[in-house]
Amino acid sequence: MKKVFVFSLLFALIACGESEEKTEKLSFEKYEHELSFALGSGEAKRILETPGFNGEQLNKEFLLKGFKGNFSEKEPMGCDVSLNNLYGPAGTDFNTEFLDEGSECVGKISAYGFYREFSQVDKISQIDTTFLFAGFENALFGTDTVQLSEDDQNAVMREFFEGINAKIQQEIAAKEEIIWADVKAKDNVKEVEAGVWIETLKEGSGGSPQDGDDVQADYILTSLVGDTMENSFDRLKSGQNIPAPAFNLNMVFEGWRVAFPHLKKGGKYRLYLPYSTVSRLPEQSYIFYVEFIDFGPANSLAKNM
Repeated sequence: MKKVFVFSLLFALIACGESEEKTEKLSFEKYEHELSFALGSGEAKRILETPGFNGEQLNKEFLLKGFKGNFSEKEPMGCDVSLNNLYGPAGTDFNTEFLDEGSECVGKISAYGFYREFSQVDKISQIDTTFLFAGFENALFGTDTVQLSEDDQNAVMREFFEGINAKIQQEIAAKEEIIWADVKAKDNVKEVEAGVWIETLKEGSGGSPQDGDDVQADYILTSLVGDTMENSFDRLKSGQNIPAPAFNLNMVFEGWRVAFPHLKKGGKYRLYLPYSTVSRLPEQSYIFYVEFIDFGPANSLAKNM
């Protein structure tokens, strides 16, 4: 899932505005040319517009040099030192004494990250570096070497990222189908309403809440394929005496509202929730590992809700 959010962010950072034209122009012969130019332009704009980067103060010639010189799977070496010199240990001190080497490193790291992201989704073969670098340069300097409007760039990128996201969702759905089959075959699993499945890891000895009750529980939220998204146990790392989270069952995911009346206080469970019961999250199925601590009437535990 993480890749979906990364590509959406990259697309969102594309800015508007037309650039000046050069006399000599590259010409498009295929879709990959348009795509590569648009992606290069978008990546440069991301650097220029990201808060804290001081993008407009960077040496654009060295930024371009770094991007062109490290478009590969080779991680740039020594750039941690250069960026520390440029931005300071806290990232808040912009030292122009290290402007050139720091700018080149920003370009190198951008190219390296770009290459890795697109390699991981098997799309690097669609990138034509001539047009990628032209788009990057155009966004930096406003010197258009390709007749491609901002609207056309946005359209080709939208189509590209929608295709990637659709493929990722198909892969997730295929994996989920296998996992759901395994879940339903377990002896200690039962289905309740709304397609929610409950796996009992340790049966509780207390009672069960009713609709509208408050519940207190520690939990770990993961996608069905294993990506951890939230972990309430992380609060214990602070060393502070922070209580486990408490919720009213009228204010939680439908999957929790459905499941908790089937759980017993003191028990440990896994809740397998289809997307239809967790609709505020990205579209996929989820697992909650739950340690059910306590329950009570409304406003007895979740007083700050």
